Amino acid sequence: MTLSIEDLNKARELRRELKIEWAELWKSKLEDKLVAEDMADKDYRWLFVDQGQILFATRDFKPITFHEVLEKHLGPEALEKIAPNPSQGGWRKFVKEAIHSKKLIEMSLDPKQSSKKPQQIKKTGRGWLHRREVRN
Repeated sequence: MTLSIEDLNKARELRRELKIEWAELWKSKLEDKLVAEDMADKDYRWLFVDQGQILFATRDFKPITFHEVLEKHLGPEALEKIAPNPSQGGWRKFVKEAIHSKKLIEMSLDPKQSSKKPQQIKKTGRGWLHRREVRN
C-alpha cells in the first residue's frame, strides 16, 4: 500500500500537533518526590494519557514514548516514512554507515595515507618525557 503526498502531509501535520501536546505534557507534569514518580496533571486524549497516569518512575517502569503514540495514530507504514524510529537509526545513522564509512575505506586505500609513519611513543605510552635543563 503506497501513501499519497497528501496523506504524508496530513501525517506530518498530525505529528507536529502531537509534538506540541507532548511538550506540554512534559512541561506541566506533577512531580511526586516522595515516591519518585511523575504524573500527568490532566487528560491528553491525543496522547492516550489520563489524568494521574504515571509518566515516569525510577524502578521497573517502561515510560510511554512519542514513537508509540505516533504509531497508534498513523500506523507503522506512514510512521516509517515521516519519522524513523530513533532506536533503529535515523538520518545520522544512515550518514555514518552509508557515507562516512565509504570515505574511511577510500582513505585507507590511498597510498599517501599508508606511507605515514606513526608518531613517537610518549614515555612508552605513558606521556612525553620532559627534561628540565639546569642553567648556571
